[in-house]
Amino acid sequence: MTSAHFRRFRFVWLGVLAGLFALLVVKASPVLAADFLLDWSEIGFVEGTSSLQTFTNVSNSGVDMTTEFRVLDASFQDIGIYIPGTSALNQGMPKPLGDGLAVRDISQTDYPGGDVGYVLTKITFSKGVLISDLWMESFYNWTDGGVRKHLALQAFDENGNAVTPVNWSTYGGSDLIVEAHPGNGDPWIRSSYPDSQTAFSGAENIDYGTQAIRELYWYSWGFAADNSLSHLLGSTYLGDFQFSVQVPTAVTLVSANAVGQPGASGVILLAFLVISLTTVVATLAIRSKQARRAHHYGY
Repeated sequence: MTSAHFRRFRFVWLGVLAGLFALLVVKASPVLAADFLLDWSEIGFVEGTSSLQTFTNVSNSGVDMTTEFRVLDASFQDIGIYIPGTSALNQGMPKPLGDGLAVRDISQTDYPGGDVGYVLTKITFSKGVLISDLWMESFYNWTDGGVRKHLALQAFDENGNAVTPVNWSTYGGSDLIVEAHPGNGDPWIRSSYPDSQTAFSGAENIDYGTQAIRELYWYSWGFAADNSLSHLLGSTYLGDFQFSVQVPTAVTLVSANAVGQPGASGVILLAFLVISLTTVVATLAIRSKQARRAHHYGY
């Protein structure tokens, strides 16, 4: 083989080896995340439990989740665990109803006074999740109960930053608005309607897009005729929702199995490529040294 032929051959061989090596070791395509459904009636929620509950591997997603229910005063200060009222409709609260999660009135015996109360439902995920198709109801002027029912959501990402939905829709005539939370100043999305809004209403298709959420806060409260907080809330629901686990796109190392090779043969192939590449590089170095010597000594 002539020197020119060898040079052409070595560059082709180097290209082939480099391509095979990259195909085996490096993969840059994104990993698609599967969608999971959180149905409150199927996760083993223990009715009437406001203290911390933990649910592992929700919907076989690999995500764990906790729930906790607290009562806040008018200044959004935590004053204790949620305890429902004593009427028959409040029995077993909080609890799943259908595929939704429900809370209702606040106990006036355990939380007397006019500065009560917001019910805060804290939902925490073990890793960031993408939430779509969330719904909640109801918020409107409930004239039979003498209370204006309200709901709100506040979500936080893995860095503790508040995030708001990118899309949502309402039904029944009320609306949702984004504004600063009166207590912590971060944005939240809350119900809004005039006193004339007496029809049952709610929101659906609440979609947080690609914003990964670690904590979701659900607020429920009612205003009496004099605009003071009321212990009476009526039924409020946070519905089931679709979620997926955030998987970033990145260049990553993959095993031989990931490209369809059995484990043992994949390791052998990788070793062969490495040895071959090393051999070619060494051969090139020797040839280059010989060429320099031939030029220097004239043979």
